[in-house]
Amino acid sequence: MSESPPTYRFLDWRAEPAGNRLRRGDRDVHLTPKAMDVLCRLLAEPGQVVSKRALLDDVWGGQAVTDDALVVTIYELRKALGDRARQPTYVQTVVRRGYRFLPEVAVVQSSETSSRSPMAPASMAPALRVPEANSPAWKRLATPWLAAAAG
Repeated sequence: MSESPPTYRFLDWRAEPAGNRLRRGDRDVHLTPKAMDVLCRLLAEPGQVVSKRALLDDVWGGQAVTDDALVVTIYELRKALGDRARQPTYVQTVVRRGYRFLPEVAVVQSSETSSRSPMAPASMAPALRVPEANSPAWKRLATPWLAAAAG
């Protein structure tokens, strides 16, 4: 039996990839699978710019799609989160580079999810650690991505 994906917490939202659902209080917002995949990719690197190419490659996996597919998906995410492109709280456009997820993100592993109440405070979840730029851990993670981006 495969383990379900983790649940993410940011500000007062909870992202549940297994159900393609966002939760805020007693409000549920359902996303398309592609929108959830894009969100999860951004949540994996909060505060970091994720290039359009990386999003297209990771989410659409080599399918022949244009940047428009990503633009529509980012629009769906912003609409679901109540975000605005010109004054973003969640998803920031970095012109000609990609997108950045702005809030801090906490990851709750699936085994922890079942033992907590559905809306336990985010402070109970372990914080996602992002390696400092140019540290050995960052270089280990970034080297394959940089090599792939270079072609």
